[in-house]
Amino acid sequence: MSSGESQRGLSLPRARTLVVLGATLCALWLAWGELCERGLIPWVTPPNDQAVVRIQAVESLIKRGSHGVPTLVDAYSDTDPKVRRSALIGLGRIGPDASEALGVVRKALSDPDPMVRANAVHAFGRISQNPGTVGLTVGRQLADPNDEVRQSAAATLQAMGLASFGPAIDALRNEPAAARLKALFILREAQMRLQARSAPDELRHEFERLAEDSDEEIRMQALMTLAGYGWANSAQIRELLRSDYEGEDDRQNPFFPSKRRSVDAGLSAISRLGPDGIEYLPDLLEVLDRQKELEYLYKRDNGPGYQVSQMQLTASFRSLINALAAMQQAAQPAAPALAARVAEISSGQNRIQVAETLFAIGARSDEIARIITPLLDDGFGGTCYEAGRILAKATPEEAARQVELRLPILQGTDDPRMWNALCAVSGMARQARAAIPVLIELARADEARVANLAVQILGRLGPDAAPAVPVLLERLSAQSFEDGPHLQQAASLVVALGKIGAASRPAVPKLLEILSVTQPPPDARISGWGWEIRRETPSALGRIGDARPEVVDALRARLADPDPIVKVRALRALALLAPDSPAVLSDCLALLTGDGSRYTRVDVMLAIGELTGDRREAIGPLTEALAEDDPQIRAVAAMTLGKIAARDALGALREVLAEERNIPPSDGRGWFATWLRDEENDGPLPRQSVEEAIREALEKIEGNH
Repeated sequence: MSSGESQRGLSLPRARTLVVLGATLCALWLAWGELCERGLIPWVTPPNDQAVVRIQAVESLIKRGSHGVPTLVDAYSDTDPKVRRSALIGLGRIGPDASEALGVVRKALSDPDPMVRANAVHAFGRISQNPGTVGLTVGRQLADPNDEVRQSAAATLQAMGLASFGPAIDALRNEPAAARLKALFILREAQMRLQARSAPDELRHEFERLAEDSDEEIRMQALMTLAGYGWANSAQIRELLRSDYEGEDDRQNPFFPSKRRSVDAGLSAISRLGPDGIEYLPDLLEVLDRQKELEYLYKRDNGPGYQVSQMQLTASFRSLINALAAMQQAAQPAAPALAARVAEISSGQNRIQVAETLFAIGARSDEIARIITPLLDDGFGGTCYEAGRILAKATPEEAARQVELRLPILQGTDDPRMWNALCAVSGMARQARAAIPVLIELARADEARVANLAVQILGRLGPDAAPAVPVLLERLSAQSFEDGPHLQQAASLVVALGKIGAASRPAVPKLLEILSVTQPPPDARISGWGWEIRRETPSALGRIGDARPEVVDALRARLADPDPIVKVRALRALALLAPDSPAVLSDCLALLTGDGSRYTRVDVMLAIGELTGDRREAIGPLTEALAEDDPQIRAVAAMTLGKIAARDALGALREVLAEERNIPPSDGRGWFATWLRDEENDGPLPRQSVEEAIREALEKIEGNH
């Protein structure tokens, strides 16, 4: 008999009906309970009447503004911490109109419930709006044992601004060191944001006060911060150098934990001084003497069963050689002591770094050669290349001799040493003239990496490699321009022909063909080897120097290219081929004023500086660039105005020179982002601050008139 059939005269419900009926009854019971709790059933007294009403009424009380404050103040006396939290949230959201409640909020800072205290901190800052009062009151909460409260205090102080930090530090004078250290970390975070806005000195005084703290960790962290922003004096830098302090980095990446070492901070501060840091040379030699280990074994897991292990220089030793290199020739007295420690370094790559430093400080060339020459035969091709590069700079004659010694190896195609020998010759390319016949043969090699490297070396030899042009052009003509890895070979050939220069004129028709057939992908993604050859071809045409109309027209057509690198390299080529052309200047100005890319605009301004015609039309846009926020734009604009001797810009240059944001270190001194500069052929772009660029421009303009 089914459940729906009659039994003894009764009709029994089905199982599904029973489930639905039970759920309905439960829903009705919950709804009844909710109505009772909300006080919506007149004859039923709601439980805990005042607590529930106050919680539910917070939003309406906030809307009433100051008229809702008394009710919220009364709510804070409730025994339920949730009610007290809600009351403080409401008072904080009302803000300054709740000033009569400040006494209650101040009392809540000592509430036994940590979330109540955290809400009280936030509310106090929203209501008071007085930086000094907030700093003194909320600053103490940085010493709270609960992290939520400390975070709330940190956020409130940061929202209140700089004026609250001094009083906050005063409030923490008698608190535990951990609380004062927390204050320092908050200051440092605020300082990082200020640095980006070019207002770096705002907090200097507070860091200097913390540098006098009785707690060593706080004092050292403050000193490291002062050193990091260029504010530390000589005594403070020396204290950092002589200390062995090592603390956690509050700004660390959790995936790459690191330590903050006092000696590294002191060395970095000296590095920024450049040759002016020579007074610290005796201190650096002391640091060198204290270095027990110069390198360590670094291990990293790159997936299951695969671990990378390599020797790396210790952070302190790396900072030390960077500081010495920054002093340049002034640090020459340190060369013997540094060279004597090289024997303690096992890694060829690490020895390369020391040799680079020795070259920078003016060590004897024979001393550098003694360290570098064995590395020409290292088992790693990259080390062979770097060793050759340094040897060629330190002693070109010895580099040329070493190239000749490797010619038999290069001619032996089955010699296992051939690749590393070719890498070494690549580093010594400028002194590899004796290898040109061998390199021409290697450019025909079937092994792609050998042929490519041989082609690159020929290119770096420049005009001396003119005999290689027929072979290079033959290889280029045989290339297919379908997108793929083989285009890397074609790109290497194009670069080499361009660097050889005028002797490569027979290749111009082929290069124009490449410009016409290598189009960007439909989706304009900047990827793949096809983009490389498209970027290198305009540069090659500019270096070859063929200024026929068809070449100029082809390059001007590339000024509308979707790839900005193609665009700026075409512009640079035009500046080389037609430096006095009004049309090229107009092209430059169109890109300068119409392209928002920082990198493109830097390159365009550099190109304007290389033109030779009448460039008065560029003075207006360049002068306007002096007022921009980007320090690189301001510096390059000043450099370019100096190059074109823009007398009409004298007033603007003098005016911006007086601006605080253009005074180091706030102006972002450093390398300039550019796609045009080829340091091997054009020389490095000067590392100038905005102030230095402006002063140099003023000197050039005033000297020309």
